[in-house]
Amino acid sequence: MSVNFDNPYSFFSTIREVLAKYGLPPLHQLQETIPLKTSWKFVVTKKVNNHWYNTLLDDAESKTTLKYMDTKHFVIGINHPVWNIHDKTKVHIRKAIIKARILSGTFILDSDRAKFNQSPTSLCQLCRLSDEDITHFHLDCPLSAKSRTTYFGPIKEGIIQNTVAKTWPGLFNNKLDIIRLIIDCRHFTQLFTDTNLMETIEASTRKLCYRLHIKCLKMLKVVDGLKKTLLDQQIKAKDICLSIVLSSVDPKCVAKANRGNCQFYRCFEQQRQCGKSGYLIGYGYKYCNRFKSFYSSFTTAGKKWIDCVRPCLTKALIGKYQESLGPGQKCNQLKTYAFDTHVKCYLDCGFCDVYTSNISALRKVLSFSDLLSTDALKQIIKVGKECIFG
Repeated sequence: MSVNFDNPYSFFSTIREVLAKYGLPPLHQLQETIPLKTSWKFVVTKKVNNHWYNTLLDDAESKTTLKYMDTKHFVIGINHPVWNIHDKTKVHIRKAIIKARILSGTFILDSDRAKFNQSPTSLCQLCRLSDEDITHFHLDCPLSAKSRTTYFGPIKEGIIQNTVAKTWPGLFNNKLDIIRLIIDCRHFTQLFTDTNLMETIEASTRKLCYRLHIKCLKMLKVVDGLKKTLLDQQIKAKDICLSIVLSSVDPKCVAKANRGNCQFYRCFEQQRQCGKSGYLIGYGYKYCNRFKSFYSSFTTAGKKWIDCVRPCLTKALIGKYQESLGPGQKCNQLKTYAFDTHVKCYLDCGFCDVYTSNISALRKVLSFSDLLSTDALKQIIKVGKECIFG
């Protein structure tokens, strides 16, 4: 023990930490006075139980997930009433598990998912009327009204019959107390002195929580099925519309091409649909905007070259646009054709005269990876030959 005193990974260091954590006597004191086995076991059990009891109380005060759990009647070593199951069949165990998850705040609802970005909305996916929190799940969702009435009615009736007059309307006139009754009826131990009544309420609320959960799952399954059916129908309708509408020629799109407007590439893409890696979006639209973004980096002559090339490239594609081909058709041929037009437009607009004075600006615009494609390399070689050899 003396040798490993400063070693945080030794067995004795771990023992010191455990003793300190639970407020037990330190090692040197235990060496001097070795306790009897029975008394030591009693002390350890008491200290460990006290530690976790206080930890749970602190967590219940600081963590909103435990705000519905009653801690006044919490006793270490005694099961919570949610686990007092007389008939230990699978169904009854599942009921207890669902209730325990609700009790401990680990039953995930849409409002919880939205907090952690696992759901785009906190609205109830069934009624879409309000956020799905614990109150909405148990009391407010109109689509669960039938199940709620069926299983909550006997709970209310049992309390009315076994308590003094006006107990129900006087105490349970707000949603918070009803939620506390459903989740942990021990909050009302002083009111419900009859042990049998407490057991009945606990068993009934287990059944209520389970049935609401099952009802919700079944309805969500139906909703998902309807969504899938509608989606399939929309896809079929979209395919029909695409072949009719998207393949048509829009005069506004042609006008954009004549002006050298970068948006021409997008409306052409709506018709042809070659994807993000296709020429229209992956190269034409991309570099049309990049030349606009770095326009101020070019010399006066370089700017005139850009103003000449932009409409030259878009006008060269009008014929292809007017072919009105369907989505995804001849995308590779379109890409090859478009790169071939680059050579003529670049040279006709005087690329050879402005290249050297604008090389730094061109480096800002052009992506090295794009220049390595087969079509881009062919374009560079053709333009380079013309500039060098005329």
